[in-house]
Parts: sequence; structure tokens; C-alpha cells
Amino acid sequence: AVSDLDGFLAARADNGRNPIWVEFSLLFVRTAFMERISAPSEFPKLMDLMTRISEGRSQASPQVLQAYRKPILRMLEETRGISLSGENQPDVQKATNSDDKQT
Repeated sequence: AVSDLDGFLAARADNGRNPIWVEFSLLFVRTAFMERISAPSEFPKLMDLMTRISEGRSQASPQVLQAYRKPILRMLEETRGISLSGENQPDVQKATNSDDKQT
């Protein structure tokens, strides 16, 4: 299940101390979200970990922070955009369809 995967990846990243798993988890969730395979809400543990790393509230080494802080922030910003566009999309579609009927 997705919740098992979320827990597994978060545990392997070891609160940011394992750079290989931090990088893998970042690439995995970013791809899953961008390809609309999964939603950020399905990975609460990983999203919390990524947020803590980006805010400097994890046990990540300075090297991990330097290497992954900006990519994590970019991913978090992209996921906000996905959430917003996903919520607004049906309204845009409805408005477009109603405009077509009026003309």
C-alpha cells in the first residue's frame, strides 16, 4: 500500500541523515506527483520530512542541506501548484463549456 511505501521511504531517509535515501525519496515523490500517479496527501511522512529538511529542522548533515534544500523547496512549490491547478481545473472546464453554449 502507499502508506507502507511512505513509511518505508521516510524510515530509510533516517530523518535526513541518509543522503542516498533522501535523494531517492525526493526524486520518487516528485516524479509521482508530476506524473499524477500519486498525490502529496498520500505521502504525509515523506512530505513532513522534506519540509523539515528544507526548513533546517531535520538531522540532515550540512552536505545534505546544501545538496538537497533547493531541489526540495522546488518540489514543494511544484506540489502546491499541482494541488491548486487540480482544484481549479474543473471550474475552468465548466466556465469554458458554459461560454461555448452562450455563443
